Order: sequence, then structure tokens, then C-alpha cells
Amino acid sequence: MNKIKKTLILSALVFGACQPDAGKQPAVKPGSGLPVTEAIVYTQIARQLITDVVECTGKIDVPPNQRAAVYAPIGGRVTNIRVLPGDLVQKGQQLFSLVHQDIVKVQEEYLVAQNDFALQQVNLNRKQQLFAANSISDREMRRAQRDFNVARANYTSLAAQLKLIGLSPEKVAGGKIFTAIDFKAPIAGYVANVYAVSGAYVNVNSAILTIVNTRHKHVELEVYADNINRVQPGQEVRFHMAGSAVEYRAEVHLVGKEVQQDTRTVRVHAHLADEEAPNLVIGSYLYAGILVSADSVYSLPQTAIVSIDSKNYVLVKNNGQLQPVAVTLGKAFKGYVEIKDYTKLLNRQVVGDDAYYLME
Repeated sequence: MNKIKKTLILSALVFGACQPDAGKQPAVKPGSGLPVTEAIVYTQIARQLITDVVECTGKIDVPPNQRAAVYAPIGGRVTNIRVLPGDLVQKGQQLFSLVHQDIVKVQEEYLVAQNDFALQQVNLNRKQQLFAANSISDREMRRAQRDFNVARANYTSLAAQLKLIGLSPEKVAGGKIFTAIDFKAPIAGYVANVYAVSGAYVNVNSAILTIVNTRHKHVELEVYADNINRVQPGQEVRFHMAGSAVEYRAEVHLVGKEVQQDTRTVRVHAHLADEEAPNLVIGSYLYAGILVSADSVYSLPQTAIVSIDSKNYVLVKNNGQLQPVAVTLGKAFKGYVEIKDYTKLLNRQVVGDDAYYLME
């Protein structure tokens, strides 16, 4: 279609659409409508799966048991850091060491407490024999029992402290004194963060590094409370990351029961269709749509719809020309829109592409 011919055609359509009686459907005068050409792409109304979409935001996350933080159970100096962020580690793999004089001191205290406990146990046994023979008073017997209980409590407490900082009481009791604590990975996964450098002093309960197991990634969504009644397990979720057009899919698994007061949203947990999804990074924010109220309805591509004066039209092939036909629209989804009064378009050819430009 050359430029002059297209201009004449568009002028005829615009003239028909802009008559003084704008409230009526645009008309094309007999013999002056848009001729049918091979350049026009046609389509026919057909059933499509159209669904409402609950839009929301969220992030990629993992379950709490697949995320681990390694803390310093005692103050000390970090040495021998063996990993970097992004490294894959196995459960039990050595990560770093911690050295400090308090590590040696607590072992010394444990050995002293062990010896004291053994002495108090011998003393109690002897006092029990004497008490049975009426050789000592009841008061002396109670004092021996008290001393034994105190020694036992001190001994078991220090043994528990050794276990908390990662040392074996049995090995210490056997004569091995540790000058450093070696920390091992509590789970398998990737090192997410390393918060210390070799030689740095860290206080008790300071986070040294974190590990994330990415094999159980999921989508954690934030849905506004006004829409949460429309969301239920089993519904499909389509999402993409910020700045990316790549679409991923998931399925609603759990719907939260509590509204977050600061955001007025409810958390929705969804499982990924691709469990591995290696391109999805933990903590990345995303934009999502939860597909609700899916239905198969008669629809047309959105490019076939033309809006004029708050009314909607399509161009229908009729006796070698194109005729504007008013239509009532319904739900829209993925480039298609529902036509509620579809019967007038059944088995008719409709301009499917660039109808707007042909009507302007």
C-alpha cells in the first residue's frame, strides 16, 4: 500500500469516525470503506484461557533450615579462613579457626574441676561409710554431700562449655590441650557472606560467615491483604526479576494467616517449577502475578481492538471492505482480551494486527 493510497484510506476512516454524532458507531460510507488488501493480517475470534491476575512483589528465598550462620561462641582472633563468598562447601568441611588464651583457660578450669569432682566423690564415699558406722555427725555428712554436689555441678558445667565452643571434653580429659578451635560447616551449600578477615578479633556471638543451601529455593511473595482471599494453594505464579524479561513459573504452596501490620500484606509461599533454577539468586527481588479465576472465553488479540470516544471497536471484513463493529470487552491477559458479545463475530474475519493505525 503506497503512501498516497494509505493516506486516502485513513482519511476516509477518520472522517467516518469523527462525524458530529460521535455517540454512534463509526460508519464507513458505501463505496468509500477501506478496501481489502493482502497486507492486512486477519484473525478470528476463538476461545482462550483468560485469567485474573493478583499482582504482587516478593523475593527468592530458602527455608530457615537451609540457611546457617556460624558464630563465635567465645571471643578470639580469626585465623586460617579457608573459604570465600560463593564457594561451595560440604557439611563438616573446615571453614576457619579461632585462637585466644581463654580457650586454653577454660580447658585448664575443666581439668581442675574434674580433679576436684573426683576428690569430692572419694570424700563422700568415705563419709558415707563413717556415717553408717555412727563415727561422724549428720552435719558432717550433709557438708560432704554439699561439697560433692558443688564439685559435680562445676565439672559438668565446664564440660558443657567445652562442647559449646567445639572442643571434646573427653580429649581434654585425656591430656590434649587445644590452642585453637576449628569451625566446620553445619550444612552443605554456598558461602553467602564472610564478615571477618584473618587476624581480626571478634567478640562472643559475632557472626563470622553464613552458608545457604540453594537446592531448596522458593518464592516468598507479599500479597496485599485486600487480595489474599483470592489466593489459594495450587494456583500458578508467573514472575520475573527486576530489569529482566525472562519469565519463571511457580505454584502457590502455602498462604499465610497473618497480616504484616507495617505493609498490610500477607506472605505467600510458592514452589518453583524448576527446582534448581540456577539463574535465580537468593535474596533477589521480583515482580509476580498469581493467576486466579481462570476461564476459557472468546477473545481477540489486543492489537485488534480500537478505542474511540470511550467505546471499543474491531474491523470486520464485509463484502470486500472493512466495517467497524462495536464490542464489549471483558478480562485481559497475555495480549488477549475477552469479547463478551462474541456472537456477532463468530466465523468472521477480523483485522488482527495494527487495527488502531487503520482507524486513526
